[in-house]
Amino acid sequence: MGCDNMTLLVVGITHGRTKEAWYKWIKERVENDYGYETPHTPQQLYTQRRLESFRVRREVHEAQKKMTAAANKQTPTIPKEEPVAVERRSLVGWVVAYLTKLFSGIVAKWKR
Repeated sequence: MGCDNMTLLVVGITHGRTKEAWYKWIKERVENDYGYETPHTPQQLYTQRRLESFRVRREVHEAQKKMTAAANKQTPTIPKEEPVAVERRSLVGWVVAYLTKLFSGIVAKWKR
């Protein structure tokens, strides 16, 4: 797993071996599969619940952008996704955005 600008530093503890002997020793250990098995695929970093939460937040954000663009009579620049998923999720996003805006207006009036 990694990110941009990663640095790896390998510290070789030779235990009195020469550099060449240490390289040979490490090579033999790798060839004999010493230690833990390296996975062939990266592990999943985020849970399904966290991924779905991100998708919902993104949909709400996109719905808010659409509503703002409609209010300003502009065309929003939102990337397209697969048609079936967009239609279903866009409806949820619109409803959540509408309710969020509605309740934030009500709360703002109460605070005055």
